[in-house]
Amino acid sequence: MQSKGLLSMSDPYVYEFSSVLKNVLDLQNDEDLDAYENTVVNLALLKLLKEDYQILHTNQLFDTHQSLFKDVYAWAGKPRTINIEKSEQILNGISVVYEDKASILSAITNVHNQYFNKKWGTFSETSFVYEVTRYMSALWQIHPFREGNTRTVTTYLYFFCSEIWIPTQ
Repeated sequence: MQSKGLLSMSDPYVYEFSSVLKNVLDLQNDEDLDAYENTVVNLALLKLLKEDYQILHTNQLFDTHQSLFKDVYAWAGKPRTINIEKSEQILNGISVVYEDKASILSAITNVHNQYFNKKWGTFSETSFVYEVTRYMSALWQIHPFREGNTRTVTTYLYFFCSEIWIPTQ
């Protein structure tokens, strides 16, 4: 099994004979990398909050990933170059089917076209939650990055909701 529970036949993102993701500090121990990654990503998130980060397009998912992970992975903000699977306990060990590496960009464009320009401010709270959940689920299922997808989509979701939705009275 590869680092972070992701499986791939040949994974250029990990050190040879290891399951540790290649990283900018050249940490080759999962525990050290996890500790460093968690600290750096949390600090990057605080910086985004302080800067009042704004979401203007779904492609900013790549910018969000770059902002969170640039000090951990050289490939931060770039679509993954391999297909991946992740064994999910809740699915009895099988994986969600993630987007093929070759169609990540077109899939993001399709999700953008389907969801981004909805009239979010006109939705009731229930309708908003339903639609934004579908939007974020579609983005997450693309799984565009080798690592950090859930944190990136969650961060994107926070800023998207902060920017886009003003509930009707």
